[in-house]
Amino acid sequence: MSGWIWSGFFMTIFYSGLSRIPDTFIESARLDGAGSFRIFLWIELPLIKNLLVLALLIVTTGGFKGFDLFQILLRRDPMEAGIVLPTFLVRTFFENRDIGYGSAISMVLTAVVILIMIIINLVNKKYVGAVEEY
Repeated sequence: MSGWIWSGFFMTIFYSGLSRIPDTFIESARLDGAGSFRIFLWIELPLIKNLLVLALLIVTTGGFKGFDLFQILLRRDPMEAGIVLPTFLVRTFFENRDIGYGSAISMVLTAVVILIMIIINLVNKKYVGAVEEY
């Protein structure tokens, strides 16, 4: 459900990225006989790849903050089958009053988010940096 919340934001970012691609690129591809799909795949997509990585970074880090939706929907889950790490963290820290264990969970969650951000940034530097800016 949180994907629908952010969809307008990402559509605006992708639209602005696509609109700043010069028309000469598209026109020359059409003169070479490329269709709409090939133009998107080989011209537009590589030029907005940095925006795709930005969207991936925002979605990934935002996914680890998913507390409110699960807390509202699964508040009284007897088996705790749908519990996610941030919900488990808050329940451990505040409801069970286990501050040490809750702090350890929060440090692990922070380390995982930082590790994922580093991996995404390394992939960004490797693949997105290969595309020349126009």
